Amino acid sequence: MHKVVLVIDDENAIKDLIVTLINDEPDYKAVGVESATKALELIESVNFDLIILDLQMPAMDGNEFLEELTKVNPALPVVVLSANLIKLKPHHQVKATIAKPFDIDQLLTVLGKHTA
Repeated sequence: MHKVVLVIDDENAIKDLIVTLINDEPDYKAVGVESATKALELIESVNFDLIILDLQMPAMDGNEFLEELTKVNPALPVVVLSANLIKLKPHHQVKATIAKPFDIDQLLTVLGKHTA
């Protein structure tokens, strides 16, 4: 059974790269969206094992998304990926942070650790 990962990033190139990297791993399936609003809609219908979240996005940023996620699925683990991690507010669902630009091996290690 595949672990299903939701990648949320408004930068399409980064989102697509992360989705491709995860889908190249044998035990994972990744889905990417470019907004927190679309992500919340998907979470209603898909059982994700992990979210990889960009912190800085237009409309609804990562901190606002985390507040909304708590209402919908308070147990879903989140990895925050951002060039500006200092803006991240403490949140119980954040299991790890990765600074952009990110190291591929670090991303895959965190992925394995938090979907085990």
